[in-house]
Order: sequence, then C-alpha cells, then structure tokens
Amino acid sequence: MVVGTAIILAGGDAKRMGYTSKALVMLKNKPLIAYQVEKCPQIYTSKKISCHEL
Repeated sequence: MVVGTAIILAGGDAKRMGYTSKALVMLKNKPLIAYQVEKCPQIYTSKKISCHEL
C-alpha cells in the first residue's frame, strides 16, 4: 500500500457555465466531484479537494 495524499483540483471560475461550481454540476444524479473521488486510486491514505468553496 502506498501512503500518500491524492489532491483533486476542482477550482476555476466556470465563466462559461454562469459562474457555477463545476464540481457540483450534476451528471446522472451525482455531482461531478463524486466521480473524481471514486476514480481516485484506493492506494492513497487520504484525499484532499482543492477548490474555491464547496
């Protein structure tokens, strides 16, 4: 097992989306950030999300 932290970048202004948080945009009844967290390999001991605000 690899010990480390995965950092998921979820910032940005989303100007073309009306300044809404891209991380919270729903896709198939789930926020986009949930897909990123799920796809992040399980080898990391922790996961951090870097964003403006959630």
